[in-house]
Amino acid sequence: MHESRMSANVEMMDTSNIGDSKKELTGRARRKMSKMDKQPASMIVQEDSDARLNVSELVEKRRSELEAMMRVIKAPPSTRTALQRISRCKRRRASAHNLKRLPKSVRNILISDYKERPGLKSYKRRQLADREKSLKGEKIHAEPEDGPNRLSTHVWFAKRFHMIVKFGWHLPLCPTEKKLKHCMKICAGKVDGVVGFDFTFTRTIDCEFDSALSKMILIGTLAQEFSLNSKLVVQREVQGDYVIAFVKNEEATKFATDLVMSKNGHFGGLELWRLHRCAKGRMTFPDDFPDSVLGSKVIRDELNRMASQCRRKPKSKNKFLHLNLLENSEETLPAPPGVQYTDDDQSVDKIRLIAHGRGRIEQFATVACYPSGAIEEYDPYSVLDTKKPITGNFKGVGYVTSVAQDFSIGSNVAIASVKSAIFERKPAKIIYRNLHWNHWRVAKVEYLKSDCDKSFNLIE
Repeated sequence: MHESRMSANVEMMDTSNIGDSKKELTGRARRKMSKMDKQPASMIVQEDSDARLNVSELVEKRRSELEAMMRVIKAPPSTRTALQRISRCKRRRASAHNLKRLPKSVRNILISDYKERPGLKSYKRRQLADREKSLKGEKIHAEPEDGPNRLSTHVWFAKRFHMIVKFGWHLPLCPTEKKLKHCMKICAGKVDGVVGFDFTFTRTIDCEFDSALSKMILIGTLAQEFSLNSKLVVQREVQGDYVIAFVKNEEATKFATDLVMSKNGHFGGLELWRLHRCAKGRMTFPDDFPDSVLGSKVIRDELNRMASQCRRKPKSKNKFLHLNLLENSEETLPAPPGVQYTDDDQSVDKIRLIAHGRGRIEQFATVACYPSGAIEEYDPYSVLDTKKPITGNFKGVGYVTSVAQDFSIGSNVAIASVKSAIFERKPAKIIYRNLHWNHWRVAKVEYLKSDCDKSFNLIE
């Protein structure tokens, strides 16, 4: 029995030693052992051995591999420009135009690369070359032999405006900035300022126009003050609300910059000019002259543009879905749907419409005679009017060509082309209906002159 007790104690001692060994391999020791198991045999140094890693021998054995790695690290990229060899802190944005802006320590490195580019000139050399051309009477910016002509301010406009081709010229349409309403108020005299327009392209029809000068039209309360104070104005004329300033072609861009930098000064394009003319009750060629060859082409192109835009729109957002916009577009005198000109109705008159009350006139709205005994008008400014809207199939006698907002009277105005035979009695009111409307509204009528002068009726 004594021996059996001794053997049991030995077994108990053995089990306790096993538990202690497990405790030693837990936690940090276990993680260390797992890392050592993943290391290569050459990196493991036994504590009881005297083996050590000899760095010189290891480098000597791996010399070829290390040299190949260093060659790859130090090698520059395959495609690298001369400017990219300089550190970022020493680069200059204008280095492509002026080498003197580069640090002297790296300037000589880049000269050879820049000499290989034959078309590159410094800014001062280009200035001297342009000055020599102007003294000799040559054109600084040569106009292309094939294609539309360009204004002297073409580059200045192209950076700030949407450009179109019209009258054989590249012309500014509207600015990229949202300032149309503000410029309209300046043109109407509601806000102090000046708005300029470049009308150099009228030289093709104005025989007295000097080809060495650029023609600028200034509108606004500060137009005369700016034209008098500007040293770049060679010749100055005043015609009604407009101040016409003539500037040398080589100084036209500087004139445009000075105007924009002046107090509340802006430059406009063809869109602003047309809106200003319509608000003043003046016609613009060719948009308000559908009886002319060029005017009919403008109306036809606009109807085609609207039709193509409608085809791309979903049916839920297409307000012209029930209309055939090209119904009368191929006629001799093109017109929107609802208006048709016969061979006896080729002569048209121009009238100005003033929306009555809450009316809103849109382009290509149908115009009809006012049936005074058959309708009841709305109260002009009452939003609680209970009268029924004007409905019925009235015969269209014309349509609207231009629409604008007249800030002087605070109402929507338009210019319409109507049949001359219908308006011989010159009524004081008419009714109009926009293309997507089912009802009619009333507008007042003012009669305009329909003649077109040699200056495309751009100024009076």
